[in-house]
Amino acid sequence: MNLTTSQIISKSFRDLFQKEIRNIILICFLLTSFFVLTAIYFFYVKFINPLLDNFYIYLKEYVAEIYFLNYLLTFKFFGFILSLFKFFFIFLKFFALWFLISIIMMPINNFITGFFIETIFFNINKLNNYKWKFFLKKNSFFLCLSSSCLFVLKSICINIILLPFYFFLPIANIFIFISVNSYLNGKELCKSILVQFFDLNDLKLTNFYKINRGKIYFIGCINTTMQLIPIVNFFFTSFSAIIVSHLILDYFNIKKLRKKL
Repeated sequence: MNLTTSQIISKSFRDLFQKEIRNIILICFLLTSFFVLTAIYFFYVKFINPLLDNFYIYLKEYVAEIYFLNYLLTFKFFGFILSLFKFFFIFLKFFALWFLISIIMMPINNFITGFFIETIFFNINKLNNYKWKFFLKKNSFFLCLSSSCLFVLKSICINIILLPFYFFLPIANIFIFISVNSYLNGKELCKSILVQFFDLNDLKLTNFYKINRGKIYFIGCINTTMQLIPIVNFFFTSFSAIIVSHLILDYFNIKKLRKKL
């Protein structure tokens, strides 16, 4: 019988503290931090923040030019409304920063994890004595890297298309972000490993995705949700790679696989 999702997550937490895994997670965390902070500097500090500031200045100047609006602002009530608007504008800047991080975090995380996912996978196999019997393809690293790059492009394109929903549907935007990205995220993590051993049209892969689609979506859902939480999102994709490794290794356990086939 295959492991349940809760058992897989429990075993993954245990493995997280093993030296071989812990060091990889730390490297992924540092690399992710560097690339995300660099992206924030160029996209937010240099572009989005000045754009919002200029828009706010333009509105203030526009109001100042209209005598009637200036007159209204002399009343305490309208002054209070203006204070609320300033607070809303600060919140908008914070929301823009938070959402930018959330959107760019997932593709960057998956790309960096792609460099180490093979090492994570074989360490999980060794630590848990799964006895993985399939062999890596000669160009396995290139296949994994190309899969990660394709995911980055796919993720960016999908989230750019959904930007209007993200900005104009508060609260609902979070659920849209999670529901759309969850299956894509979970499946791509599995693919980053499986593509190194199997052809994409291999029947074993088709069966794996079909039988485990619920678990794959749940893992993707957890990973996508964690991308919205500061600090946690810097390393959680690497942890998700551990979970996915357990899922794949348990499913393709050689004794169980014979029964399935």
